[in-house]
Amino acid sequence: ADLGPRVEDSSPARTPDPVIIEAQIDAPEILLSSVNAGPVRVNGEITGYRLDPIGSAAIMQQAGLAPGDVLLQINGTSVARLDTTDVIDRIMAAETVEMTVNRNGSEQTIRLRFGE
Repeated sequence: ADLGPRVEDSSPARTPDPVIIEAQIDAPEILLSSVNAGPVRVNGEITGYRLDPIGSAAIMQQAGLAPGDVLLQINGTSVARLDTTDVIDRIMAAETVEMTVNRNGSEQTIRLRFGE
């Protein structure tokens, strides 16, 4: 569906985006309290955060995420130079957050809305 021009994307034209997974949960706190994010390092540099459920994976799945997803970007910003606190702050500050994850070797985009 065409939702109008995307002003936040200033990157040069790329191949068409894969399907965006749309998801919604009531509040970011629900997601953050049910997911553990562990840094993924390549040659000592953080490249992303591996997301694993704390307890049940149901909240992750409701948020469009899968256990083992590696978070690469939040709203187009690489998480490589962000610490865990920055990642949490960016998720908490948004009504809608667009996350790019590496899932089993391929990138997926998840657009997650908070609110009822």
